[in-house]
Amino acid sequence: MINKSPVEINLMLAHKGFQVRENGVWKLTDLGRDFGIEINGNFSQIKWKIRTVL
Repeated sequence: MINKSPVEINLMLAHKGFQVRENGVWKLTDLGRDFGIEINGNFSQIKWKIRTVL
């Protein structure tokens, strides 16, 4: 993941089936729930268990 932009990383995670983009927001898939959590507040974000998605 070194030298990858956030856009490239998000697309890679989507390609692997961990997340999908819905209404401009990244959401976890069922597979992605094994590797990350969604945090909803003022804005949504996903926190990844980085060692497992590498």
